[in-house]
Amino acid sequence: VVLAPIIVAVRMKPYSLGGEDSSRIGGDVLIIYGRYTFAPKIIAYKADFCRPCESERVSHQVRSFHVLHLFWVPLLPLGFWKRWVCSVCGKDPHVNAKTRRPFKIAGAVLLAVMTLAYWAIPLEGDDPGMMLAMRIIAPLLLALVLWSIAKQKPEASLAAQLATIQPLSDSSCRLCGAAMVLHEGWVCSACGVRRL
Repeated sequence: VVLAPIIVAVRMKPYSLGGEDSSRIGGDVLIIYGRYTFAPKIIAYKADFCRPCESERVSHQVRSFHVLHLFWVPLLPLGFWKRWVCSVCGKDPHVNAKTRRPFKIAGAVLLAVMTLAYWAIPLEGDDPGMMLAMRIIAPLLLALVLWSIAKQKPEASLAAQLATIQPLSDSSCRLCGAAMVLHEGWVCSACGVRRL
């Protein structure tokens, strides 16, 4: 069972129960909700390109049953869901794990504006030490982001990466080692996992 809690604070509008001296009811309410994941099972595997690993890998298709919970009490069954995961890192193989170049450029512009602002404001005021520290830290962060942008190589598209992958042609199952049989595609004779 995998638990994915989410904690939310909800502000309720204060209201009164009546009378001159009655106390007001309202304020923050804590709501904890999330999703339980039951019975994950590998139902298929295939040759794939894993972007987080930056390498050719075998991906597993995992089927699991999801249930919505409120305060850890299962309430609403969401049904069976399927997802692909890398057999090595356990992440979605097609999700880009790196920060994209436009976001880095936006961060560099923001840091450049902050650097100019810190140097434009005089060192007088309540905390000149903090302002001096930010005058040093902001340009260093800007230099680090600019260095990261300069060394980032253009990434190949997912379609180009997947085009280089050769399909699997094993005669035995990669999970249990039993023989693969041809039955509406290649299926393991022991565990029933499909090879795609």
